[in-house]
Amino acid sequence: MKFLKIKKRILALALIAATIIYPAVAVADDINDLGGVSSDDSSSDTVKKDATSSDAIGNMLLQSVSLMGIAYKWGGNTPDTGMDCSGFVRYVFKKSLGINLPRTAAEMAKVGKKVSPDDLEPGDLIFFNTRRGSNTHIGIYLGNNKFIQAPRTGENIKITEFDGWWRQHFNGAK
Repeated sequence: MKFLKIKKRILALALIAATIIYPAVAVADDINDLGGVSSDDSSSDTVKKDATSSDAIGNMLLQSVSLMGIAYKWGGNTPDTGMDCSGFVRYVFKKSLGINLPRTAAEMAKVGKKVSPDDLEPGDLIFFNTRRGSNTHIGIYLGNNKFIQAPRTGENIKITEFDGWWRQHFNGAK
């Protein structure tokens, strides 16, 4: 029961945050720009949406923000077990758009259309180089120089400023 109250509070905060940081929506030029990504109907709890619509991008961003507070867990794929960065992004895309992304950040970096750092739009995936190598961390750009991520062990999914260390270790966007 306590978990449901906490989840409702998090969702309410997420909706408030989304309305503050989500003034406009960007869309892909074409669903084919997602290259290498599949969409399937195998999960009955997955919402099938046109990934190019502004409503779909908005719903995807709301889905991501609703997961704030979920614990990081290396290799984790669900809110119940915790999520790592790529598990978080993969879960959000599958749940909100019906799109199956590859499992790791490095594999995700190989699909989609490149985006210049100057042209980042809400919903773009941003990749980072960490101590483990290139494209080893991923987040979802929210707009207003903020992104959402599952950072590391001991932390929860959260919104982070895209500056300082993150800008220095930025490796590209899709």
